[in-house]
Amino acid sequence: MDRIGVVGVSYRTVEVERLAAAALPAEFPRENLVELARLAGFSELVYLGTCNRVEFYFRGETRIHTNPLLFHLRRSLTDLTDGACQLPGDDSLYVHFGPAAVRHLFRVTSALDSMMVGEAQIAGQTKEAHEIAHQSGLLGGILDQTFHESFHLAKRIRTETELTRRPVSLVTLVERTLRDHLASTKSPVLILGAGEMARQSLRLV
Repeated sequence: MDRIGVVGVSYRTVEVERLAAAALPAEFPRENLVELARLAGFSELVYLGTCNRVEFYFRGETRIHTNPLLFHLRRSLTDLTDGACQLPGDDSLYVHFGPAAVRHLFRVTSALDSMMVGEAQIAGQTKEAHEIAHQSGLLGGILDQTFHESFHLAKRIRTETELTRRPVSLVTLVERTLRDHLASTKSPVLILGAGEMARQSLRLV
């Protein structure tokens, strides 16, 4: 269990510019994920990049310690992205191992660690990240099983609690705000952004 870990950065630890700088480029090829795992010494790897977080979930070939982990991960990301991916300083990163890493994954997948608790998008984003890793041959062991457990837990939370009875996301809040604005005035609306949230918001106007 102590070979499972996560390195991440989120809206809780950095501003949006530094969060965007930590993300893998959109055109980052899947085969480079395999190379990243090899260079960093991971036997399993899942990359999760959303508007609010950039996280690398991994299982090490042997027990991994924080300082060499961050050194090899930074160097590998720099090499594979020609410097485009820049992780922030160590004080802005969170690193969890073993049960703490599993607990973090469960909280993320279940939308308990989201900017808006209970938002509906993160479960789908996590499943997509898992599927990409699976198709790339980067899963097949305990990390794979742990992700499946997180999906099972997220489903239980959706069906057995009141948390997601009225699904909420940043997009739905934007939608309400836009509708209220457009109903009360004919003033134009300007949406600035480069991510999926902005694109979905544009469809509402």
